[in-house]
Amino acid sequence: MTKKILIVEDDTRLSNLIEETLQALDDIEVMSFTSGDATMNSLLAGEFQPDLAILDYELVGSQITGEELCVILRNSFPDLPIIMLSGRMEPQDISDLLRACASTFIQKPFSPRDLLERIEKLLKIF
Repeated sequence: MTKKILIVEDDTRLSNLIEETLQALDDIEVMSFTSGDATMNSLLAGEFQPDLAILDYELVGSQITGEELCVILRNSFPDLPIIMLSGRMEPQDISDLLRACASTFIQKPFSPRDLLERIEKLLKIF
């Protein structure tokens, strides 16, 4: 069964790297956005119901931050595994984020292998 993965990352180079990394997995469909606003529009239109989400914490230039999007996704899809990415977070912020909505957190920069391992683990659990 095809798994749908949502990527929301404002850095298109990193988003492309994540998409390329996901090609190593079988039966994956990816929908990628560079802003929380476009993501919300797509989700509200019912265009895509993800099995896993990978979100950038900050989403520069977006009216909806990654943290806000994380909370919205958690409320809309309670069992959705959510991976948050960030290069600038304090340990307490990470802890709060994990309690509020994220399933796991990955510090930028990260290795594609680490990302794949986390995705595979989360998709098996949920």
